[in-house]
Amino acid sequence: MRKQTFLVYFVILILGVVLFIIHNYGFVMSKIGNYFYTTNNLLKAQNYYEKAFENGYIKEKDRIIYLNSIINSPLDIKAQTKLEKFIEEGTEDTAYYNAKKFVSNYKDSILEIYPDNYIQNSTYNQKVMRWANFPITYWFENPQDAPDYYIEEVKKALNSWEKSTDYKIVFEENSNNPNITITFATEITNSEANSYVAAYVIPSISGNSLLNMNMKIFVKNPNDEYFTNNQIYNNALHETAHALGFMGHSNDKNNIMYLTRDTITHINNDRAELTEADINTIKLLYKIKPEVTNSQDDKAEFLPYLILGDDTENLLIKEEEARTYIKKAPNVPAGYIDLAENYLFSKEYFKAIACLEKALRLAETDETKRIINYNLAVVYFHIENLGLAKMYVEKAKEYGEGVDTLQLEADICLKSKEFEKAIKLYKELLYKDSKNIDYVISLTNVYVMQKKYFEARQVLKNFIKNNPDERNNKRFQAYGILNLFL
Repeated sequence: MRKQTFLVYFVILILGVVLFIIHNYGFVMSKIGNYFYTTNNLLKAQNYYEKAFENGYIKEKDRIIYLNSIINSPLDIKAQTKLEKFIEEGTEDTAYYNAKKFVSNYKDSILEIYPDNYIQNSTYNQKVMRWANFPITYWFENPQDAPDYYIEEVKKALNSWEKSTDYKIVFEENSNNPNITITFATEITNSEANSYVAAYVIPSISGNSLLNMNMKIFVKNPNDEYFTNNQIYNNALHETAHALGFMGHSNDKNNIMYLTRDTITHINNDRAELTEADINTIKLLYKIKPEVTNSQDDKAEFLPYLILGDDTENLLIKEEEARTYIKKAPNVPAGYIDLAENYLFSKEYFKAIACLEKALRLAETDETKRIINYNLAVVYFHIENLGLAKMYVEKAKEYGEGVDTLQLEADICLKSKEFEKAIKLYKELLYKDSKNIDYVISLTNVYVMQKKYFEARQVLKNFIKNNPDERNNKRFQAYGILNLFL
């Protein structure tokens, strides 16, 4: 009888403990986290505090301990990600302001190592873009169209960047799907107000995948004259920084990435040298975790947030840069394109359209016209004017097809419920890049919208079979039963 009574009391006790934990889950998790913090097991402490916070437990004292557990642990990318998330959640208490202060001080300590730089101008569509591994390969597509010394000077420019970064960045000439394609353009652009483009770089991007950088160098200037050795070298030095992923400019005329470097090179014909700011900027860029890149990067030291700040800060910086460009070169479309991209990111769509229409009136090269028409299609896609979005995609394709236009066309077809055409285009994209998860998700979604669940599952199955490392990708969780046993 006593044993039975004891058993009943024991069961009641266990049930009471369970009910207490259920109803006070956040509190219990925080206490476990506190225990691990006092024993200096910081990662376990963080895990339990995160469980507490996810359950709505937001006691300031525990948030301070959680923050301390992050900033006292090795501040690797994972820890930085937790710190960024903590700040972005926006609970304004002592812990929040301590985190903001820590990030500010941490950023200052990093910039003390690179005291002279213009890294804030580096982003492309508000994202950090760069190559993830070395060597960075390049190839001359049509060297026969340019004098021999053009090739030599471009190679010298590449070598200058290698030396300046202590060979942390290295290039290799390779024709097999090169990262950077260098082409020589024989067409001539008109000179307007002493400003003209002698060379430029266009990135080829699919989603967040960096496919290629196309560096185009004009063979002759608008007066039908060949460029000098110094002019080619200086232009290649400037464009190589773009090809490395730095897509902005400097406001200091001494830097190789100055806004109107082409014009300075043409007038002075002096051989440029990389400044400390130029070198520091590229060195720092290659320590920041890229958001647009060509492969997994495990060597990055800093999240973009820690160095560049949040989106609001970046938008202001890029807007100022674009307006400065327009002021210095009002007849060059690049500044208007950059400003339009800024407006697009901040969802000021009609301002973006006005800038792009201005840029289109100034555009001279087919590639520039392609970019502008593509961007106009993107803007109209966002405001759901699918008719104009289609029209501008078609116009963009007239000046040259790319993966970006193909993907946008597919997305427009999907939104327009032109399912069969969307399927055809997404399959074409997957054929070009079978590892691109964005294409897989899009194609799967088309089949799901058509209630063709077998076909949707087959797309996921084929992708995971060829990319087993992606099996547990969180993006597949939304497909529920379709994702089982793949």
